[in-house]
Amino acid sequence: MTAGRKRALRSSARTGSIAVDGVETMFSRRTEQIEADQPGALVHPPLWAAVEAHIRTEGTYVPSFYLFLAIAGLIGAVGIMTNSQILIAAAMVVGPEYNAITSIALGLDRGNRRRVRDGVRALTVGFLLAIAVTLGFAALARGAHHVVVLVVVGVLTLRLQRRLWRRATRGAASGPQR
Repeated sequence: MTAGRKRALRSSARTGSIAVDGVETMFSRRTEQIEADQPGALVHPPLWAAVEAHIRTEGTYVPSFYLFLAIAGLIGAVGIMTNSQILIAAAMVVGPEYNAITSIALGLDRGNRRRVRDGVRALTVGFLLAIAVTLGFAALARGAHHVVVLVVVGVLTLRLQRRLWRRATRGAASGPQR
């Protein structure tokens, strides 16, 4: 680091704060140029190792995976019943099935049958559970007054969302978990 850069950092630290963190993955024009001059020389192997490690950790199916899939089904059902596009999009955001799909793709690519089997099983059981819960909700909604059921589901969804948001922000504030 040059002396001028150190001075600039010190002067900015007097008026604010500086956070220094390790860089796991970086893209730049210079690395792209080196890669073009010498194919395979630099960045791709570490990048894909990090991506595969992330997919492996996300390829585990704890009970919350199934809970979120069922909640996504309920939110989607309410979106269909109320003709609300935002609720349909919210159901897509809440649903954790992307992790299982990428885990299956990695298993197919690496020839890991156990990973493929676990991902397919998680998706099958999760979607069947979501369908059953949504079917029960729809039967309840048809028998009861629609507004009451929709309000109850909306309130429960918001409470769960707030609780999960608080957990996520507490986890982010405590730093990365290794």
